[in-house]
Amino acid sequence: MSWRRAVWRRLREIDISALASAGIPFANNPDYGTEEVADHALAMILSLHRRPWEHDARARGYTSGWQVHSLKPRSRSNRTTVGVVGVGRIGTAVY
Repeated sequence: MSWRRAVWRRLREIDISALASAGIPFANNPDYGTEEVADHALAMILSLHRRPWEHDARARGYTSGWQVHSLKPRSRSNRTTVGVVGVGRIGTAVY
């Protein structure tokens, strides 16, 4: 059995009648994963801002306290502007 599923917005590009005549089931699920993808996008935005991978890499080599080794400059989140490009379901969910 061959199963096709569309999770993208360009449903009109899919020849649904050709799929049906070939006996291939088709489903459209435009709302699938909106919150999950938006949560992941927000996590990536925060990660780029706070750079946890860099802190981790440096902390593995510290021989003394972490306070003297903090990354500079460190900007505060409330002083940062983030632009979300896209006002579809995911972009709106991130906002």
